[in-house]
Amino acid sequence: MESGPRHGEVARCPDPPPLNPLPQHPPGLTPVGAADQGLLRFDFPCEIIYNNFIIQGVIQPDETERKTVKAPLIFSILLPAAALGIFIGTLQAAEALQAPTTPQPPITEKQLKSAVNNSLWRLKHAIDKEGFYAARIALNIWRSTALDAGVFDPAEYDAYKEQIYAKSILNSLQCVEAAIQHGFYRDAKSCLHTWKTHSEEMGTFDVHLYEELAKKIK
Repeated sequence: MESGPRHGEVARCPDPPPLNPLPQHPPGLTPVGAADQGLLRFDFPCEIIYNNFIIQGVIQPDETERKTVKAPLIFSILLPAAALGIFIGTLQAAEALQAPTTPQPPITEKQLKSAVNNSLWRLKHAIDKEGFYAARIALNIWRSTALDAGVFDPAEYDAYKEQIYAKSILNSLQCVEAAIQHGFYRDAKSCLHTWKTHSEEMGTFDVHLYEELAKKIK
């Protein structure tokens, strides 16, 4: 038979029971009642110790439970905000589509002719001062503006194109001869290919001259 504490000794409270599930009541402890949510009654101060132990274990979740509860809570807050943002963006897009657009004024005949004159000046400058590709681009721009203005002349177009290719054929042939003379055979081969391509385009390709130059490069 257990005896109480001796004179001068402090009574020791029994070890607190595990929390999940709530344990059977240790010897000497009696439940306060269902209304007290399972708090245990014991002689003071053991009653306070046990009640605090049970309250902390039942009411305060551990770190894992806090993280589990926090994620759905954040999601439930962010989801309505995202839906509201999408709804507002949809309304703004619909208003932008419904907004009347200012019609552009029609291009006048004077403006079209001015564009033709400018593009023709650029074409002549490219043929005289610039290379083959710059001149071809200028030729296409002039053709487009002339078509828009209704003043395009196919014969004039062919004449400018012939000037561009004739200049390129002459420059390419000079490039081949100069590169062979200085021993730059890779450059000579590239220039010979350009000369052959443009000569074929204009119908002036000379097979015998091509073979003669190709032998010098090899």
